[in-house]
Order: sequence, then C-alpha cells, then structure tokens
Amino acid sequence: MVYRFDPVQQWQKLGIEGSMFVVRRSALPLYRCIVLNRSGINNYEQDLAADTQLEMNEPYLICRGAGAPDIFGLWCARPPRLVRIVVLG
Repeated sequence: MVYRFDPVQQWQKLGIEGSMFVVRRSALPLYRCIVLNRSGINNYEQDLAADTQLEMNEPYLICRGAGAPDIFGLWCARPPRLVRIVVLG
C-alpha cells in the first residue's frame, strides 16, 4: 500500500496497492521503485537516486524524491526486503 503524508491530516491512503519491484534501468537514474496497482490504473513510481531520501521504519519505507514536496510511505509485507531498497537509494 502507498500512503502520502499530509501535515494537516497525517497519512492518507492513495488507493495504490500491489506488488513492489525495484528495476534496473539503462538510463539515469539506474534504479526505480514501482508498485503495480491491482486496485486501479495508476501505479506508483519513484526513482532511486543518490539524492532520494529514504528511511526504513518497519514495515514502511518512507521516501521523498529530490526536491519533491510529497513524502510517501510504502507498506511492505516482508520488511527485511526493504534493506535492499535503502542500500540502492
């Protein structure tokens, strides 16, 4: 599940839930995190670059893209796998 942090109302579900993948790309940034939404047509995508802010707070991965105003929380059913994503970012 993907959540967006709203400073006024706290965490809000975005209606995006499904399998999470980290893919290696041929262009920069080399890695991207994707949640394939099984609840709708909008997927979640976050580039993982050196300036991407990532924080592990099991069972969530908290992330913010470089210069992006929004903070997202990704719930993970298997939190130990989050370590691999944080190391890539």
